Amino acid sequence: MKVFASILLSFAGTLALCQASWAQMIKDPEILEGIYTESRDYLESVPYVSKKGLEIILAELGEKEVKARQAKPEDFIDMRFVAELERDGFFKKLREK
Repeated sequence: MKVFASILLSFAGTLALCQASWAQMIKDPEILEGIYTESRDYLESVPYVSKKGLEIILAELGEKEVKARQAKPEDFIDMRFVAELERDGFFKKLREK
């Protein structure tokens, strides 16, 4: 579980750099790394899923999909594992690297 979370968070940083490159057409890796370093403090340090965010997504999907109108965020969210990793101090240690 910890390995998966490490990979996920590492991938999130890489994905953020790729997105910045694509969105702004920045090709210089040093500039991209600087952007990521400056903005990572604003990213969630523990990857909890936002219930409100999922409600917004379901509402948008609900305009065309009946099942989405009937769905609740709780049907999709299970944050037990994230909570356990947070209690163990895993994300704090990962952030310190």
